[in-house]
Amino acid sequence: MQIRPYKISDTKSLVQVCLKTGAAGRDATGLYSQNNILANVYLLPYLKYSPDLAFVVENNGITSGYIVGVADTQKFVEWYKKTWKPFFLGKYPLALRSDLIVHRNGSNPEYMLISELENYPAHL
Repeated sequence: MQIRPYKISDTKSLVQVCLKTGAAGRDATGLYSQNNILANVYLLPYLKYSPDLAFVVENNGITSGYIVGVADTQKFVEWYKKTWKPFFLGKYPLALRSDLIVHRNGSNPEYMLISELENYPAHL
């Protein structure tokens, strides 16, 4: 196993990993109105905002996982609201009941603003 820095060329395989592990570690294919909704909440905004804090896990040259994070959650939430949220809402109108939690998180990034941020501003 190898952990290495993210490259833009990794994006497609990371979206697949997100989908294939998006149901509590199991395959989330078909669980939501659009398969890429999970990646557009829990992966792609992090890759766009902090590509320097994204890492890829490889096993024998095959992408098998990733680690993403931001150094300052408050700044990330502000960026998300201004930049990513309009994109997200345009791409993912609420369609299925199964989308509710993911859609709520994708359209309300304030859920990341917890009291511990004052002492610990980063998150993975």
